[in-house]
Amino acid sequence: GKSWSIMDADGNIVVSEEYSSDDEVSIVSLDGAYWVQSHKSGKYSLFSVDSPDKPLTDAYDQVTRFFGEIAYAANNGEQIVVINTSGEVIATLPKEVKTVASYSADNDRAAFASQDGKCGYLNGEGEVVLKAEYTVAYDFHQGLAVVSKDSIEDEFVYLVIDTEGNVKCDIDTEKYDLVCFYYSEGLIPVLDKDKEGIVFLNEEGEVVEDYSRKYTNAAGFLDGYCVVVNEDNECAVITTEGE
Repeated sequence: GKSWSIMDADGNIVVSEEYSSDDEVSIVSLDGAYWVQSHKSGKYSLFSVDSPDKPLTDAYDQVTRFFGEIAYAANNGEQIVVINTSGEVIATLPKEVKTVASYSADNDRAAFASQDGKCGYLNGEGEVVLKAEYTVAYDFHQGLAVVSKDSIEDEFVYLVIDTEGNVKCDIDTEKYDLVCFYYSEGLIPVLDKDKEGIVFLNEEGEVVEDYSRKYTNAAGFLDGYCVVVNEDNECAVITTEGE
């Protein structure tokens, strides 16, 4: 029932009881910018920890959180814009862009869906760098993304592409189910349907680690570690060497 405050990583209150408990406050960016959604209007206003009592922009109907230094925002019936942490509109997206997923600053790519439902990728300046030709387009991670196109001869496959759209390999959906939708540290876990267990594929689509007798689910690697699950729903952490 009390108002929202914001604290820094050391626990110091940097914005004190500024927003109603009925409002929604977003994740704060590294630059100290954040959105506050008004419970009265439903709109989102951009604030900074340096000026918590004065919005940096006009309010928007729809926004994303900040990915690095940019976020996406739009008013109903208008084109989506790219906005920085100072509240400046740095780009207006093409009319063909209907929705935008998270932006990866490391890869300078953001997946988008077009008005006709196809998917492609934008860069941080809002330019279409990979045209909307995919039926599914997941986020880029460490230079790779998993996508799919229309089925070819009734066979649905996932393609692994680099940031320029070059196909690195494909993942056969007749043989594998995706359990994680991105590569990490050069590997992606998939469920081998025949073996009913987890195997890891490399960037060429080859099995390099076979845990099908041990695990039924897995997340991606992070700093050399991966969470795995066995058939009894027990969790463990393994290294890239399988220890």
